[in-house]
Amino acid sequence: MTTPEAEKSFLNSLARGLEVIVVMGRHDSLSISELAGITGMNRWQVRRIVLTLEALGYVGREGRRLRLRPKVLDLGYAFMFSMDLWKIAAPLIVALVDEVQLTCTMSVLEGHDIVYLARRTASAPSVRLPLQVGSRVPAHCTASGRVLLCEKSPEELSAWLAAAPLAKVTALTETDPAALRRHIKKTRREGWCRVDNELAAGSCAIALPVRDCSGKIMAAISLSGMDHDLRFPRVLDALRETANRIESVMHQS
Repeated sequence: MTTPEAEKSFLNSLARGLEVIVVMGRHDSLSISELAGITGMNRWQVRRIVLTLEALGYVGREGRRLRLRPKVLDLGYAFMFSMDLWKIAAPLIVALVDEVQLTCTMSVLEGHDIVYLARRTASAPSVRLPLQVGSRVPAHCTASGRVLLCEKSPEELSAWLAAAPLAKVTALTETDPAALRRHIKKTRREGWCRVDNELAAGSCAIALPVRDCSGKIMAAISLSGMDHDLRFPRVLDALRETANRIESVMHQS
């Protein structure tokens, strides 16, 4: 529950501005009317917010269509640069990609999605996906998502599965809660996860957890490519070595 003091300090205008940014980030372009409809605000409120964001350089317009401008990335990068995890992991991920020539990502769980904190593609990736730092993808159909879900208790996982959309992203996407629970249990037992053709046809991925000094999962790190790219045990060993190096530096800092 919020305290009276917290309620007094809450800035509705800031909250609404951030809501507009989040909504715009999920669409290619929107009009003021469309923004008002999605957010539930009136057109006057949305217009004032948009004009403010436009003056600050976060929003641009083409006629009546509004789009986020690159400056909005400053908000995300400010968060990432404040994280020791991101600073430590970034050069190690670059070295890993140079070694195995596969796409590497680091992600965290947010709601029913994973959000990429880092993403590095090989010079000639075998699978191309339109994803970047800050992209969100459904957790249930990714190796990283299943790794991150291992942190939940049985009760928390049941509640998460009951509330998650569990969309059928490809023909092979697993959407059965009982089957997903078995996959996550296996991931917890084996310490790593592989998912094939569930996020995109032809795309396969393996993922491992990155843990803090108490053993809690901070993030998931993954490698992705086509089936024949994920040669075992070399690729898994390289990914595990990188995860261990990230954890080692984190535990010393």
